[in-house]
Formats: sequence, C-alpha cells, structure tokens
Amino acid sequence: MIVPGSASSLEARLARDTHDRLAAGRALLANPRVTADPGPHAVLRAGQLDMRAAAVLALLATKTDVHVTRVALDKPEATAGRPVRTVTLSLRITSALAQTLRTLPVAYAPSHISAPVGGSRELTWSVGLAPPGLS
Repeated sequence: MIVPGSASSLEARLARDTHDRLAAGRALLANPRVTADPGPHAVLRAGQLDMRAAAVLALLATKTDVHVTRVALDKPEATAGRPVRTVTLSLRITSALAQTLRTLPVAYAPSHISAPVGGSRELTWSVGLAPPGLS
C-alpha cells in the first residue's frame, strides 16, 4: 500500500512524471511540424522537458511549424534532476505564439518570454508553478 506523502508514493509519482515526459517528448518528435536542433532533440528524446513546455509546443504545432533551437537549465536544477524549463524556438507563423498563450490556463503559461536575436522567442517556466501532477 502506498501512503500519501511517503517515500514510496514520491517514488511512484517521480516514475509517472518521468514516463509522462518521455511520452510527451516522443510525441513532439513524431510530429512533422516540430523540429529540433541536436541538443533540444536529445532533451525531448530523453523525456527531460517540463510538461508545461511540452504542452505549449504541442499546441503551437497545431497552428504552425515549430523549430526548437535551444533548451536551457541552470546547473543546480540539472544536478537535482529537474526538467528543462527554458526553450528557445522559432515559428513559421510568429503570431501563433500570442494566439496560443491567450488560450492557456495560467498554470501552463510561461513566466518569462524574451526575444533573443533573429525573431526567435525564449520561453521560461518558473519552478514550483506546475499544476499538480506535472513537473
């Protein structure tokens, strides 16, 4: 029996979260509208992308082609095994990002959006704002 709050329930949740991230990453890579440079491709394949980021990428891909050019995670979070929360992408239809963000529940919205060079967008999700069951 798994007792809520016990080490075994935490282990079960972490295993489920890892499984869900693996499935989401593989689904994104199987989507012909989603492409990724080698680094982000490896993160998606390994199931290391935050589920909120994966959900936004999947929604964007319903509106336009999405190319993930970079992912980032600070060293302490990487050491702790946290999922990747910063994604840099380029979109064929740039207005798709604003359209998608307007439809998101607050818990899925990125906490920060910046515009590096060349029309790409960098999206970051905060630690601790994931909806229950997502990390």
